[in-house]
Amino acid sequence: MIRVALRRLGAVPSRGKWQELLFLPLHSPPPPLVTPRAPIPTLLVNVESNVKSAAQSLPIVTSLIATVTFVAAFTVPGGYSNNGPDEGMPAFIRKASLQAFVLLNTLAFCCSMVATVLLIYANTYPEDNFLISHVLKTSACISLVAVLATVSAFMTAVFALTSKECLWVAIVALFLGCTVPIILLSYPKLVELRRDAVRKQRNEYLSTSSRMVKEKLP
Repeated sequence: MIRVALRRLGAVPSRGKWQELLFLPLHSPPPPLVTPRAPIPTLLVNVESNVKSAAQSLPIVTSLIATVTFVAAFTVPGGYSNNGPDEGMPAFIRKASLQAFVLLNTLAFCCSMVATVLLIYANTYPEDNFLISHVLKTSACISLVAVLATVSAFMTAVFALTSKECLWVAIVALFLGCTVPIILLSYPKLVELRRDAVRKQRNEYLSTSSRMVKEKLP
């Protein structure tokens, strides 16, 4: 009875109290409420930095295309007429090749300006990776159209200048100019084919190496 009275007064610790004093908890500690965040992969960080650097470099190309096409719009092939009712007008304005040059040059200028403005807008938000990535993909497609239109405008200008006096030069110029869009449009497919060939060669090398190691084992 004395022990019971002392336990009620707190003089004798209970069983649970003894375990707390001896650092022996009755139950395991609960799991943490917040799961620790996994470290960001280094590859993802490198990809984001490459995207941002590309978004900062591409406006240089688009601005250069806009400058070239803007100047070409006022220095048309063949110059301007100096006499007659068409004074001040382009000399070859009635030629289909010069009309195509004007349209293609205008298309290249508009596309390059749109891409430049989009990239400048994206660079004002350097922390928004989604916006930068989306704008970069869109601007890359628009810039490709601008490049192809610039090359086509150059070919039509050369054709307008040389077709009357030297037709074979105009034909060769058109043929050489056509190789540019073919290379640009087929290059991604060539890269994929090369990547598949390298991957297949690496797999064959690994399988051969593993087979040789197994044959050497007793």
